[in-house]
Amino acid sequence: YNGISMGKMIHFPVKHDLYYYVKTNSDEKILCVVNNNDSVKTLNITKQSSVFRNVHTLLDLFSGEKIRFTDEAILNLQKKECKAYLMIEERHD
Repeated sequence: YNGISMGKMIHFPVKHDLYYYVKTNSDEKILCVVNNNDSVKTLNITKQSSVFRNVHTLLDLFSGEKIRFTDEAILNLQKKECKAYLMIEERHD
């Protein structure tokens, strides 16, 4: 996944020791989420930001799990956990 090491980085505000950012290049978008808490946390991401507008699925790059992204995505993170997701967009051909 070249989007992790190359391309533009978009940061979002840290809330309750949950940090997330998106790495983008011309081919892909990768969402990285970090839970810096000593407890399990849930992060709700909405499509208000244009970077998420056409995304319909998040693919967990570690487990292969697919998360449906309609109006929002709900991500559950274990304590001190980091996750990375490939953002799969709707195609408009």
